[in-house]
Amino acid sequence: MLNHYLILGLTPGATDQEIKNRFLDLVKKYPPEKEARMFRQINGAYEALKDHRRRIKAKMFHGMSILDIEAALLELAAALPVKKKRATFKDLVKFSANSRS
Repeated sequence: MLNHYLILGLTPGATDQEIKNRFLDLVKKYPPEKEARMFRQINGAYEALKDHRRRIKAKMFHGMSILDIEAALLELAAALPVKKKRATFKDLVKFSANSRS
């Protein structure tokens, strides 16, 4: 369920109106004629979150297996743009320190 919020760019505390407004903004940005794959993801996320009752039902009965979680993470990774950044020496030292612990 968290991936639905991330696809729409919202926090889990979003209201029905905020979810609807964000959905409409994203549909304008990613129309189905040009961005069919992204539109399907946005539409699926909206359908899962569009009213309070659906959000509660999903929280209560949305038991996910390991394979479901892996698929959701892959879907999320594909939905979010990758921002490439050159690693600095400071980043490398920090990574090295974290990998030792």
